[in-house]
Amino acid sequence: MSNSSAGTERARPTAASSKGIRLIHAAALAAVLVPLGSVAVETSTINCISQGSGSCIGGYESGGGPQSNTWKFFVGSDLKYTLQIAGNPQSSFTLNVRDLVRTQAFLEDTGALDNFPNAVCIPTFDPGLCGLFRVTEFTGTADWVDGYVLTITWFSNADPLSSPPNDGRNTILQARGSSTVFGNELLQIIYDPAPSPTDPGISGRGDAFSTFAAVRTIPEPSSMALLGMSVAGLLHRARRRKSNR
Repeated sequence: MSNSSAGTERARPTAASSKGIRLIHAAALAAVLVPLGSVAVETSTINCISQGSGSCIGGYESGGGPQSNTWKFFVGSDLKYTLQIAGNPQSSFTLNVRDLVRTQAFLEDTGALDNFPNAVCIPTFDPGLCGLFRVTEFTGTADWVDGYVLTITWFSNADPLSSPPNDGRNTILQARGSSTVFGNELLQIIYDPAPSPTDPGISGRGDAFSTFAAVRTIPEPSSMALLGMSVAGLLHRARRRKSNR
């Protein structure tokens, strides 16, 4: 991506440098959300080979201050997306993270979006394909100070829908426990559709693990029609007042 500043356009990064910058985006976005003070973050990077069902494990040690793990999911040498979990653990535990590639039709047919009928999954894996992340405790019991921050970053920018506008309707859904039905949204959502020179990312805060998905809420046609009627009514009243003066 290019970025203009004071009338000067910066040079576009090379492919190698751009990819390197992309790898640190999840950490940078989560760092904004987690107040670290003067304590350095202990980081761990886990590389996963994914065909839509990659799985790998990363651990947290209690008493180590703020820590983060970043799971990077590749198909061959192509980095598709990353998931980062950052926080201040109060117990030692390991998490198993698996990515699940699904279509919008699959989520609707299986009832996964029944509680969010206007949600459209953001195509983070490839055009038309959405990457979900199933996070489970592998050993130990997770215990955090003020929960954790979960960040999803994706690089499949061929589809314009993979970078929806930042209009407050993008969020992260979480399934209820072992259920495949999404039951709530993460808190304190921060979404950056076009960071420069990195790639789209969305973060939210939680305190339990299950399956997560980045989605966009689309208003119902009836709601849009009501909004249009309301606007038309206001304009009509304004014209009448003006003509009666």
